[in-house]
Amino acid sequence: MSIRVRLVVCASFLVALAIVAGVGSPAAAAPWFPTDNLPPLTGKYLDPGVVVYANGVIRRNAVFDGFTATFLPPALGGTETNSFAGMAVHEVSIDGGVSYFPISAPVQYTVRTVESDIVGLTRVFDTEVLRMDVSGGTLPPNAMIRESPTLASTGNTFITPDAGGYRIDSFFDVFFELSLDFGQNWAPSTGPGHMVLVPEPAACSLLALAVASLLARRRQR
Repeated sequence: MSIRVRLVVCASFLVALAIVAGVGSPAAAAPWFPTDNLPPLTGKYLDPGVVVYANGVIRRNAVFDGFTATFLPPALGGTETNSFAGMAVHEVSIDGGVSYFPISAPVQYTVRTVESDIVGLTRVFDTEVLRMDVSGGTLPPNAMIRESPTLASTGNTFITPDAGGYRIDSFFDVFFELSLDFGQNWAPSTGPGHMVLVPEPAACSLLALAVASLLARRRQR
């Protein structure tokens, strides 16, 4: 089973376990992390969908991970803008989706985070990807990917303290552009990629055991 499939199964399984256990709120179903730093170093952003570029190139099954830095979120009303690096792994088709080949490349990020609200114990953040440059790695030397400089790539993050750590529910809708001529011309995506935070596979296994244990205790009552 590929890492992408394992991540999708992991996220779906955790949500299902939480619902069965009677922990039906979004915060309770969100992945657990030991700190509230963003991005979580033990997390990945998964985009299993398809992104189609105006030049016909198709990208699917993207995983963004390997973050090189993590930051404390701002206080209510505060704003933080942070830059860090990571890696992107995805599959690309240049024949209309008939066949795909894997790509792995470094990513440079700049992300703005604003704490906009507190609902109960949950802190609410408005987020935006200001920069997301992908190049090098196994990408062709003439190819580059970037976040759109004209369309806002926004998202939300919800952080709730739980069991000595934090439940973090986070997503971004990112508009991408692709260049095949060293950045001279850019082909926009026809829609955004939807990136959702999930735990690393090893962390996923621990989380599943924790939720299963909660379910067992509730059945004994």
